[in-house]
Amino acid sequence: MVFLKSIFLVLVLAIAPRVLSQPETADLPTEIQIPIHQTLSVSTDGIFSPGEWVAAKEFKLKDNYSLYVMADSDYLYTALKFPAPMGECVAELRITPDKKRNYVLHVSGDLGEGVADFPDNPEFVVGIHDNWDSNPARIDSSGRQLWMDAGQPVERYDEMYIPREGIEFRISRDRLTGTVPRIQVSWIRVEVIGGEIQKKVYNYPLKAGLSNPEHWSRLRFSNGQELDEHLRPLEPLIYETWEAKEPRFGDGAIINRRFEIVENGKAIKRTDTFRVINATSEYFYYWDFEKKEIAVFGIHNNGNFVHGHLKEEDGKILIYGFETFPDKKLKFRNTFEFTEDGRYLDNYYRFEDNEWKPGHSWVFYQKKEWG
Repeated sequence: MVFLKSIFLVLVLAIAPRVLSQPETADLPTEIQIPIHQTLSVSTDGIFSPGEWVAAKEFKLKDNYSLYVMADSDYLYTALKFPAPMGECVAELRITPDKKRNYVLHVSGDLGEGVADFPDNPEFVVGIHDNWDSNPARIDSSGRQLWMDAGQPVERYDEMYIPREGIEFRISRDRLTGTVPRIQVSWIRVEVIGGEIQKKVYNYPLKAGLSNPEHWSRLRFSNGQELDEHLRPLEPLIYETWEAKEPRFGDGAIINRRFEIVENGKAIKRTDTFRVINATSEYFYYWDFEKKEIAVFGIHNNGNFVHGHLKEEDGKILIYGFETFPDKKLKFRNTFEFTEDGRYLDNYYRFEDNEWKPGHSWVFYQKKEWG
């Protein structure tokens, strides 16, 4: 099997007092298909304006909570909507790119960020929030105190004067450097019963825990086309922009590569663009029913083309077949290998003059990781 670097997300919230209804039976699925759309607009003010989340996938959770997820090419959007009145809340979204580091994105009266190694809990630093945004609690402490001094319930003040319906996150996909993300959602609801504070904890998926991401729901970015199961070996590459340097083509030469699902999920299209030399190529991967392997066809803008098949071998993806030039036709072997830090290695060989000769050797990074 090809080793895949993963990302995981965890959302933790503490909510101010309110009477709770009886919990319903609900859970998040083991896999969440996240719809990818053209440019979306989310204001991250916690208001949930009409139509703002209409394109999202919604999961109705117990006690009238809802979780929303969606994405475009630049951002992942996720939100947790609460039953009114919402009151105060503290939210934390946790991301791990490698099952070792645990990043926390904190939302309370301000935004903050921190990092730690599992199983430790990160400590956030207020004022840091790189490439993400959310809606912090803007509380009028003096006005609320006057309200409570008059014998009014605090949550009613928050409902009327701090209008929010939940927590909205807009996270740059620059922060999501793994290939198979996962999500785990937790929050703590606080009640005041008989003058005493009592807490109620929600955890999704139900078997998930903060110290072990194995049971969190997997996130799969999708343009609405369900990928054919036979093409799953290439799934980690889909809907990410990959780049590699190629000094042979001159200073600043970059190979830009992108994979996308086409033909109702029955094929994957790969597009390569070579900067500086203005070259392009397109590849298509699809299931060969006769050979019982993934078939590959690619053509370059210089007229050279390849055809062959793909299989998993020794922990790598192996593509093999023939490359046809104007004056010759050669066997080739091309391997894709994933690394623990989220790169993938592309190594190419041709059989020429009765021996295998190395061709290109490229190290692809997700474009967001450069710099």
